[in-house]
Amino acid sequence: MAYFGFHPCHIRDQLTTRARIAAAARRLILNQGYEGATIEAIAREAGVATPTVAVFGSKRRILSELIDRAAFGPAYQALVGEVKDLVDPVARLRLSARIARQVYDSERLEFDLLRKAGMVIPELAAIEHEKECGRYEGQASTITHPVNCLQDSMKKKQGTSSGH
Repeated sequence: MAYFGFHPCHIRDQLTTRARIAAAARRLILNQGYEGATIEAIAREAGVATPTVAVFGSKRRILSELIDRAAFGPAYQALVGEVKDLVDPVARLRLSARIARQVYDSERLEFDLLRKAGMVIPELAAIEHEKECGRYEGQASTITHPVNCLQDSMKKKQGTSSGH
């Protein structure tokens, strides 16, 4: 069944192509540096046409995608799956802290790897700042719900203990 004119096979192909492009860009940056990883070189490495790589918009957006892939990969997805099943707000809060740490560690490893590849450019610093702000926003929304539940629970306990 097609969704908004897109067949599921086409969407899967697009995601696969996007992953190939990201992997090719990462290899080129690590082996040839940021300057050597031109849009044309990335396209050749990924085995796609140059306009296909241009879908990302810029090398900066490709870098951003690399960081996101590192931060929100399988380890992150597994932890998110666990938190969805939790009802206890304390357990949710603990797992939220683990998720935040997972994202931070994964991003940090990728940034360190890119820096070791000689990539000390303003774009990388800007992406790092952008990701850090996004991480803080995500943490705030993840933590708010369990904290509110804990506060409600404490209010109920105080209400029942003061009633006796």
